[in-house]
Amino acid sequence: MTLSSIRAVRRASSVAAALLAVCVGVPAGMVEDDAVRATHAFFASMSAQDTAAVSRFVPEQGFSELTPESPRLLQLDMKAFKSLFAAGRRIDLRVGDARAQQVGDAAVIVTGIRVGYIAPPQAAAVVAQLPFTMVWQHQGDGWKIRHIHFSSPADRSDSSGGKP
Repeated sequence: MTLSSIRAVRRASSVAAALLAVCVGVPAGMVEDDAVRATHAFFASMSAQDTAAVSRFVPEQGFSELTPESPRLLQLDMKAFKSLFAAGRRIDLRVGDARAQQVGDAAVIVTGIRVGYIAPPQAAAVVAQLPFTMVWQHQGDGWKIRHIHFSSPADRSDSSGGKP
């Protein structure tokens, strides 16, 4: 393949991606950014204990969640969030190091670190940093969470095998 034909294929791919994005209603190059913004907004809405804002990201059937604290896969819907907020827990959650990758034409995987806490009313808040992976799906009215997987901080490893 010549250099000019490689360039032509790249241009055609870019045009096809832009056309696809227009057809699904999401601007080209913005899909990942939108999902990262939705991730930040979801955790900020939890911190504000804003049920209406959280509901923008939770599909009617809810989503699955896997956490280090639970031995089973959880299914969270708006009823779970309403109960959490009614329990009087203090919530302060932020997102660090968020990165996204589009999968197909309507899904995005976002990875990052959830920083903060969900603490009982009278207990000391312990700030934790939990690595996470979220699967988002774009539906008619915006981004919806399909799955969240939290890992324990000890699960993070690097090429040194965890040695300093």
